[in-house]
Amino acid sequence: MKKWIIAILALLLLLGGYVAAGPYLAINGIRTALAEQDTGKLERYVDFPALRVSLRAQAEDALARRAGTGVQSNLFGAIALSVANSMLGTGVDTMVTPLGIGALLQG
Repeated sequence: MKKWIIAILALLLLLGGYVAAGPYLAINGIRTALAEQDTGKLERYVDFPALRVSLRAQAEDALARRAGTGVQSNLFGAIALSVANSMLGTGVDTMVTPLGIGALLQG
């Protein structure tokens, strides 16, 4: 009976170690994928559609905060903000791809 308990505890300890090492393994995988310029391998580690949505929302929020309520309430300001959001979204969509991230990280 003791052997089973020790085996289960060892298995749980190994599983906990693997879970704790997960972020390191992901970062190391991303680093090697970028070094090898392997976009397929990079896509296994990064969820690009979710990253695009998140970055686009953050950028639009930052732009709206910087513009302030005065610009948003003005008709021309609202139009300018809409155009800026569109351009910002296009830029995010272009750069948040495996090739775009590789180009950003390589300078």
